[in-house]
Amino acid sequence: HNVPRVCPPLGKVFQNTYCKPIRLIVAGQGEIYSTEGTCQGDPLAMAIYSVALMPLIHKLEVLCPDVTQVWFADDDGDGSKITRLREYWDQLVRLGPDYGYYPNAEKTALVAKDQHVSEAQGAFNDTAVQITSSGHRYLGGALGTKSFIQGYFKGRVARWQDELSNLAKMGKTQPQAAYHVFTSGFSSKWLYHLRSTRCLPPWIEDLDRKINSDFVPALMGHDVDPDSAERELLSLPIRLGGLAMPTLSTITEKEFEASTKVTAPVVNLILHKAKDSLDRLPQCQNSSSDHLLQSVYHSPKEVPKAVSAVRRTSQLVRAEKISAARETLSRIGPHLSPEQQLLVEIASEKGVSSWLTAHPAWNHGSVLNKCDFRDALRIRYGHPLTDLPASCVCGAPLTTSHAFTCPTGGYPSARHDELRDFLAGVVSEAGVRDVESEPRLLAFDGEDLPGLSANRAEEARLDIRARGFWTRQQDAFFDVRITHPKASADCREKVQAQLKDNERAKKRQYCQRVTRIERGSFTPLVFSTNGIAGPETTVFLRTLAGLLARRNKDIPYSVIINHLRSKISYILLRWCVTCFRGCRASYIRRVQGSFLAQCRQIY
Repeated sequence: HNVPRVCPPLGKVFQNTYCKPIRLIVAGQGEIYSTEGTCQGDPLAMAIYSVALMPLIHKLEVLCPDVTQVWFADDDGDGSKITRLREYWDQLVRLGPDYGYYPNAEKTALVAKDQHVSEAQGAFNDTAVQITSSGHRYLGGALGTKSFIQGYFKGRVARWQDELSNLAKMGKTQPQAAYHVFTSGFSSKWLYHLRSTRCLPPWIEDLDRKINSDFVPALMGHDVDPDSAERELLSLPIRLGGLAMPTLSTITEKEFEASTKVTAPVVNLILHKAKDSLDRLPQCQNSSSDHLLQSVYHSPKEVPKAVSAVRRTSQLVRAEKISAARETLSRIGPHLSPEQQLLVEIASEKGVSSWLTAHPAWNHGSVLNKCDFRDALRIRYGHPLTDLPASCVCGAPLTTSHAFTCPTGGYPSARHDELRDFLAGVVSEAGVRDVESEPRLLAFDGEDLPGLSANRAEEARLDIRARGFWTRQQDAFFDVRITHPKASADCREKVQAQLKDNERAKKRQYCQRVTRIERGSFTPLVFSTNGIAGPETTVFLRTLAGLLARRNKDIPYSVIINHLRSKISYILLRWCVTCFRGCRASYIRRVQGSFLAQCRQIY
């Protein structure tokens, strides 16, 4: 009844979901039907429950204006004098069941100062409320004295160390899954505690030692000195070339200060709410229930202002963190080898590190075995790959540049074809109905092509033709090229310059023929083997993601462009590993050829 009146849009969902008893599946025992309200597992259960409790919250606000209430779903935290808190408790016990809220005294704690403990015990002597002066758990964190919080973190760190040991064991056989669990689950849990409760660095140093001694070697396949520049590099965000594995003892104070700064507008709003309640008390007491609902459910002007302030502060804090991370990168840069400096710059480009942030899923083709994942990390940071021959099957030394460009085995062509087919398929999903792979260009009949390097071949073909991609009813031609940056490049600008040179070379070869004979447009799609996209390729990817977003309005543009980059990143990453680990021996092709020859003879 209350949800539709408080929040009409959410009320419709609530009525559609809970108008009939909810089916609950009991493993091995069939089904039961529940009429107890919101159901655990419903994504909107917390929001619905919170909105349903708003009448109770506002009624308590009128009856106990001296008490500052802080609710999170069904967790109620209050602050005031002891006598006022007892009055509030009595009202909550009396009114709560009418709104479906049943206070549990055994799970309730009152934290008081030492001089007020006896008063609190006397006020709550007829209840099961726990009275303490040291502290208590609150919303997954700790609230109380310094010694209590230190003991709380000591217990937490011991539990986290055990969990990390199990994760390190998992990392030896499934490093990709272990890394994803670490960055998506473990680190988020730790950061929540560091942000919500002040933690001194010595309290959490044992966890740092566990990460450095067990988890990092299991992930990387080799030990990393905790005091080295490489360990600091791994602590940086993924977008700056790191692995988002921070040294927790160095960020505890920064995380708590940032959290305090971000939540300051909301804290001020909560602290001033009691005064606002006293100001509104006379008019609320003289109002009817309907008028009371209308007055309290409309957000006061301060709430939107506080939300805007939180968003602005969050953006500033994120910018400060990125700036601090860039300063750290500049500081440790001279301690890295020139090759590592270049690789870190490359890893900072958009899309290059998407394979690290993507969720491993079989149906997305984003699952790597332990060898491929560790090889990818070694390639990312310039470490030599293990268990490799000294030379390629063609006889040349097996260097990184040679492995990525050697034509033996047909790997460069196969890599090119897979990326071309993927892009052509995505273009067709974007609503472009006339898409062709490897289209044959119109014959050259002596048209004027002033460029000396213009392609005039009779059997000239391009990789993709998509009619209507850029302009309606106009053919758009695309040609894919994957190039490996030269080892002499010592900065990101030179890598981008190489990509631009490749784009210009493609345009000199095909642009005049496409525009003057085909009357279409030509766009070169140039990628580096690391996954960096050229300038015109970046525009193409953004346009393609925009077309997909307009066609599928239920999926945000950000999700589409990120997934597009991660798919391209995985395609190129797998071929990078294959270029080192793949078998290029020619005898395999001879065996296959003889087998097919025998089949033809039989047929």
